[in-house]
Amino acid sequence: MHRLRPRILVDVSKIDMSTTLLGYKMQSPIIVAPTGIHKYAHPEGEVVTARAAAACNTLMVLSFSSSRKLEDVASSCNSIRFYQLYVYKNREVSATLVRRAEKYGFKAIVLTVDTPRLGRREKDIKNKLILPQLSNLEGLLNVDVEQVSKGGSDLEAFASQTLDPSLCWKDIEWLRSITSLPIILKGILTAEDAINAVELGVSGIVVSNHGARQLDYSPATISVLEEVVKAVSGAVPVLLDGGVRRGTDVFKALALGAKAVLVGRPILYGLAAKGENGVKSVIKMLQGELELTMALCDCYACLFDIEWISRHFGCYSNDLLVITIVKITRQICTKRKQWDELTGLQTLANIHLSLHSGLAVDRTNCKQREFDQESDWFRLQEKSSRTKIVVTKDRSRELRIGEQKKMEDEPVNIREFEERAKQVLPKMFFDYYNGGAEDEHTLRENMEAFKRIM
Repeated sequence: MHRLRPRILVDVSKIDMSTTLLGYKMQSPIIVAPTGIHKYAHPEGEVVTARAAAACNTLMVLSFSSSRKLEDVASSCNSIRFYQLYVYKNREVSATLVRRAEKYGFKAIVLTVDTPRLGRREKDIKNKLILPQLSNLEGLLNVDVEQVSKGGSDLEAFASQTLDPSLCWKDIEWLRSITSLPIILKGILTAEDAINAVELGVSGIVVSNHGARQLDYSPATISVLEEVVKAVSGAVPVLLDGGVRRGTDVFKALALGAKAVLVGRPILYGLAAKGENGVKSVIKMLQGELELTMALCDCYACLFDIEWISRHFGCYSNDLLVITIVKITRQICTKRKQWDELTGLQTLANIHLSLHSGLAVDRTNCKQREFDQESDWFRLQEKSSRTKIVVTKDRSRELRIGEQKKMEDEPVNIREFEERAKQVLPKMFFDYYNGGAEDEHTLRENMEAFKRIM
């Protein structure tokens, strides 16, 4: 089995997370995965996501089920984008989308190959998911999903009427005949399929189980990554998606041979919770965690050569790669803790501030506060004088309530962004983003498999 071995005494004063994919440079090996209908999370949809990705100098893959036209996304900012493609029964629809993507500056086609039929997404069925008009398909497809769905999931009805279940290996050549863009296949989980893809001349592979939304009990992507990487033998870049929630997850994938990872659900959590700033926060959070992991593992640059890593960190005799990482325990010192230490109080939940010859605390019923710009500390209008605790005016010990509240509200990890998204989104929309197929075994396993790499 793989295990994690931090190394020491390497100069990590300068960490380089940058990498390239198909010749395009990225600040880090973290890519925005194709996910559908961002307008469920934000009125501006994918345009906001694209702007955030551009601000973080990372690549975005636009979903076929985008709620914004690819032309709108392309014109929203200047950045590198790929386009996700499905093949429809009417091949001209797919060809039209490819031509539009090429015309508007998308740099590659990411062909999803694991969806001859849509997986059974029981939450969407139970919620009777309502599918909005998919902007990029306006005028190309006309499906009465309400009639077909019969009270179930509109998405399931749409897929059954439009997606081509006859898609097979020979159709890769058809796609190559209609575009000069590089083609990446998304949805490969076995060495055999990876070899077939390379032989057909694709430019990249995404190890993916569709975010566990297709075949339940299919393997977790991190568990088959090494198999695919070895089969490809460096012929094309191998990417991974599914289950990435920490910078340590990114590091594990890189150490097992991935060129980069695609992140889907966390981007949607950020978008729902805090809009464009939320997406930026999620990307920067993962980048920051990856940088920290690299430093604590004494890796000064992103490592993509599995043989190099094996030589540098060592491996067992059974030729299983031993990857290097460290468990990180982060203790967050907040203004709340500082204030508790200052006053000896256990909580700020029922503390009220009042004015009493300086900054003071009234734990009962002070009602109003105001900020005195001249003195640079909080002055508060007195309403009661009971139980006052007078605190020095020393600037280093002042508590700024607004800043404290902001710190409390700011998610510090992906799990907290997920909780925030669950609070603000209607159940139908959150379940669409967060749900998996059937028993959701693979959905859980995508994340648990990362955790088993200790």
